[in-house]
Amino acid sequence: MTVLLMACPGAAMAQTYTISTFAGGALPVNLPGTSASLYGPQSALASDASGNVYFGDGNTVLRLDGLSGVLTIVAGNGTSGYSGDGGPAVGAQLRNLSGIAVDAAGGIYIASVSDHVVRKVSGGVISTVAGTGVAGFSGDNGLATGAQLNSPYGVAVDAAGNLFIADYGNSRIREVTGGVITTVAGNGTLGFGGDNGLAIAAQLSGPRAVLVDAAGNLYIADSGNYRVRIVTAGVIGTVAGNGVPGFGGDAGPATSAQLNLPCGLALDAAGNLLIADYYNNRIRQVSNGVISTMAGKGTPGFSGDNGPAVTAQLNNPFALALDGAGNLFIADYGNNRLRKVSGGIVTTVAGNGTVGFSGDGGSAASAQLDAPHGLALDSAGNLYIVETTGNRSRIVVAGVINTAATGQLTQPWGVAVDSADNVYFADTGGNRVRKLSGGTVTTVVGTGTAGFSGDGGPAVSAQLNSPASVAVDAAGDLYIADSANNRVRKVTGTTITTVAGSGVPASDQLTSPTGVALDSAGNLYIADTGNNRVRKLAGGVISTIAGNGVAGYSGDNAAATGATLNSPGTVAVAANGALFVADTLNSAIRRVVGGTITTITTIPGIGLGGPQGLAVDAAGNVYVADTLNNRVRLLTVVPLSITGPSSLANGTVGAAYGNMTFTATGGSGGYTWSATGLPKGLTISTAGVLSGIPTVAGVGTPQFTVKDSSLAVANSTLSVTIDLPVPTITTLSPASATVYGAAFTLTVNGTGFLAGAVIQWNGASLVTKLVNATQLTAPVTAALISSAGSVNVTVSSGGASNMISNTVVLPVNPPTPALTGIAPASATATAPGFTVTAAGTGFVATSQLFWNGAALQTSFVSATQLTAAVPANLIASAGTAGVTANSGGASSSAVTFTINPPPCDFHCEPRFRDSVRRGVHTHRHRKRLRCGVRHPVGQFAFDH
Repeated sequence: MTVLLMACPGAAMAQTYTISTFAGGALPVNLPGTSASLYGPQSALASDASGNVYFGDGNTVLRLDGLSGVLTIVAGNGTSGYSGDGGPAVGAQLRNLSGIAVDAAGGIYIASVSDHVVRKVSGGVISTVAGTGVAGFSGDNGLATGAQLNSPYGVAVDAAGNLFIADYGNSRIREVTGGVITTVAGNGTLGFGGDNGLAIAAQLSGPRAVLVDAAGNLYIADSGNYRVRIVTAGVIGTVAGNGVPGFGGDAGPATSAQLNLPCGLALDAAGNLLIADYYNNRIRQVSNGVISTMAGKGTPGFSGDNGPAVTAQLNNPFALALDGAGNLFIADYGNNRLRKVSGGIVTTVAGNGTVGFSGDGGSAASAQLDAPHGLALDSAGNLYIVETTGNRSRIVVAGVINTAATGQLTQPWGVAVDSADNVYFADTGGNRVRKLSGGTVTTVVGTGTAGFSGDGGPAVSAQLNSPASVAVDAAGDLYIADSANNRVRKVTGTTITTVAGSGVPASDQLTSPTGVALDSAGNLYIADTGNNRVRKLAGGVISTIAGNGVAGYSGDNAAATGATLNSPGTVAVAANGALFVADTLNSAIRRVVGGTITTITTIPGIGLGGPQGLAVDAAGNVYVADTLNNRVRLLTVVPLSITGPSSLANGTVGAAYGNMTFTATGGSGGYTWSATGLPKGLTISTAGVLSGIPTVAGVGTPQFTVKDSSLAVANSTLSVTIDLPVPTITTLSPASATVYGAAFTLTVNGTGFLAGAVIQWNGASLVTKLVNATQLTAPVTAALISSAGSVNVTVSSGGASNMISNTVVLPVNPPTPALTGIAPASATATAPGFTVTAAGTGFVATSQLFWNGAALQTSFVSATQLTAAVPANLIASAGTAGVTANSGGASSSAVTFTINPPPCDFHCEPRFRDSVRRGVHTHRHRKRLRCGVRHPVGQFAFDH
C-alpha cells in the first residue's frame, strides 16, 4: 500500500512523500504452521469448538487450522496501531496482543495491553467492545465501551457469553454482561489479601489470565502474587501458589507450591487446572489439590519434540489452550513456537524457531525482518538493514534481499557505509564496532567488554558500552554513539577520542545518545536520546537544534528548538541539508529545515512502530526502520509539481488584481516562485502570490515556475485576460440639447475612462478627448441636434475588448419659439381669407401657428419666419385673435391680431317732427347707419 504523506500543509517548507513498504512486512500465513517464522506466540491463545487454534503473533491474530495445520490470518494487517473498527478485521491495526478468547458462536475477543481495549471479530468485522483506549479506571455499571481499562491481559467468555477481563493495570477482574461492565474481583489496590472474603474486596497484583469453568467458577492468574486464585459465588480463595516466587512443591498441596509468574490457565475435561509457569519454564497441573509438572523440565531452551512433554525444554511459556479432544497448546514464547501436548508427547505445530526471518533471494517486500534497526545506503544505492534481535544484517540490491552478515553480530543497532563501500556495524550487544569488507567481518573498535577506556590509544583496545550508532565522514573518520558511556567517540586512523559528552548524563551534556549523522560540511548531528534533543557539533562547539528537553510531542511548524521530542532514536541528513529525526516513542519522523520542524509521517492508520533507523538517498527519499512493525518503509519524495491554481481569473486595467496564491507539492520543500510573460503591472512574489494593478489590456500566457530547495523546477503555463474596465457614465453636461441649438461640447462624467475611450452618440463615435479617468469631452455639431428626440450616449472603452458603458439618455428638446411680429397685424371683418406671416425665432419645420389656439395650416420658411393661411371665417366678426407659435414643445407668447369692423352704410329715412320748446320751433331728423349691423349712431337736429 502506498499512502500520501504531507508535512505542514500550506507551509513554505512543506514536503510531500508517498509511504510504502520497501522490505519486510510479510506475514507467516497460508503455509504449514511448522514452516512459519513466527515473532513469538504471545499471551494470546485460544481454541474453538472445531479444534482450530488462535494465537497472537506480532501485530496479528493467526489461526492454525485444526485439520490441515495451515496458518491463516484472522485479524491485523501486521502494522502496530489501533484502527479499523467497523471494517474488515484483516485490515485493522492491532498492537501488543495480550489475550484471546473464542465464544460459542465463533466470535473472537482480542485484548490489547497497549491500547487498553478489548476488541471483537464477528463475521470478519472488528469492533471495540470494552475500553476507551485511554488507560485508567472508570465506567463500572455503565457501557463497557465507555469504561476505562488499564493494560488488559487475559480474556475469557463463559457459556452465557459474558466476557471476563484481567484488567492488569487496575488489579481487577472486570465482567461485561449485556454491554455493561462491572468489577467482579479486586478492589484496585495492588497487593495480596482478602482470601475467604468477598472477591470485590480482595487485593490482586497484576492479574494476567482468567478462566471460567462450566460451573461459573472464575480462575485468576494472580501473577504478581505468584498464585492462582478462584472466585466461587463471589468469594475468593487461592488454589495454587504460596506467594513466594520460585519452583517447588510438586506432588504436594498446590497451595504450598511455588510458582514463578503464572501467566496462562486452562482447564481440562476432568477439571484439572493447567498453569503456564512462565519463569519456571514448565506447565504445572493441579489435580484434586495436588500440583505436578506435566510439561517442561525447568531449564529454558528448546528440545524434546516427539518425546515426553515432561522432559522437553520450554522457554517462557506464556499462554495455554485446550481443544475439544483434550490436546494442550502452549505458546512457547521464547522459542517462537506453538507447541502441542497430546497423550503426554510434545510436538511443534507452528513456528520454525527462527524469529521473523524469511525471503532471502526474493523480493525484499515479501521477506520477513526481525526488529530492523539501523539502515545505510552504499554508493550504488543498495540498502543495508541491521536486524537487532535477529543478530544479522541484510542487504537489498535492486529489490532483492539477502543476508550480508550473520553469526558475527550481537544485537547490532547501527550501520554506516564509507566512500569505499566498507560497512560498519554498531555491534551493541557485543560492545564493538565491526567492519564488513570484501565479505570479511573484523573488529575495528572495542574489546568486547562493556566499559569506558582507551581514549588517545588504539581503538581496538578501547572499551565501549552499548555503542548504538556509527557514521563515517568523507575522510574516513568514524563517529560512534557510545550510548551507555553518554559520549560520542571518534576514530581517526586507528586512534580513538571523545568528541562530545563528559560521560556523566546531564541535560547540558549527553544522555544515552543513540544516533549520529554527518552533513556534507562535516558537521555532526547527535540524537541525544535521554535528553530528548538533537544536538549539532560544528567546529568543536555543540548546540541544540531540535527539542526543548521535555519528553512529548508538540511544536510542529515552529522553531525546532521549542518542540518536544520523545526519545529520538537516530538522525539522518539529506544532501540539501534537511535533517530527519526518528522520534521513536512518538512513532513519527520529524524534519527540520531552516530551523523549523514538521512531522512527515503521522497520519491515522499508517502509524510507524517505534522507528529507529534512517537513511536518505541522493533524491531525498527516506528509508525508515519501522522496528516494531518489522519492516523498512520508504518515504518517496513526490516529484515537484504545481498544484494550483488551474486557471487565472481575468483582470481589469486599473483595478487591483486580487492576490492569487500559487501552491505546489512534492520536491524537497522550500519553494521559490517566479514568472515570465506576466501582463504589465502584475508581479508574483517568491512566496507565490500573484498581485498588482494591470496597466495594459490583452490576452497573455505567462509561465509560472516553482523551484524547491534542491533546485528542482516545475512549470505551469496559464492564460490570463486583462480587460479594459467597463466604463460607467454618471452624468452628462449639458444634460439636454435643443433642436437647432448651437454646437456645444459634451462633457461625460463617470469612471473607468482610459486612453482610447470614445463617446458614442446613438452608436456613432464622437471625437473624444480624455480629460482624466473620470471625465471625457467631445464636440457635438448642430447637425446632430437638428431634430427633436432623444440621444443614447454611451462610452466605448476601445481596444480588443471594447467594453461598453451604461446608456444615459440625452433629450434633444424642441425650441420654444418667440413671435416678434405678424403681418398683417389686422384685418377687416368679413374680409376674405389671407396669409399671415409670423416673424420670430425658434421655428422648425414642424412648427405651427395657432389662431386662438386652433392650428393653422403652417409653412416653414426659416427658423425666423412662418406663414399660415387664415381662412375668412376666422375674421368674420370684428374683434381680436391671439396668434401663437409652437415648435413641438412650449408655445410662444401670443401676438394680438385685430379684426376691424367693416366700413359704415348710412340710410336716411326723413322723419320730421316739429315741436316748440320754449318758443323755439325744432325740426328733428333721425338717420340710421348700416355697417353690417344696425345700430343708432347719432341724432341730428336742424333748427329752422
